[in-house]
Amino acid sequence: MWSWFCNAAMHIGMSDLSVFRYARKASAGWTTAAGMYVGHYMAWIAAALLYAVYLKSPEAQGYA
Repeated sequence: MWSWFCNAAMHIGMSDLSVFRYARKASAGWTTAAGMYVGHYMAWIAAALLYAVYLKSPEAQGYA
């Protein structure tokens, strides 16, 4: 739940993108897009790994 809260601070206000309003070149937007792509890709992999670990935990085994 905490991670959702921390993530919402950036995604709701898009404050991570507002800095690039003042970029000197338009190509800074491509850098931002590439960073978001890689960052979200890694986040999905991390979420999948965490879920796999959870499925092996005794807590999850009790529900089956």
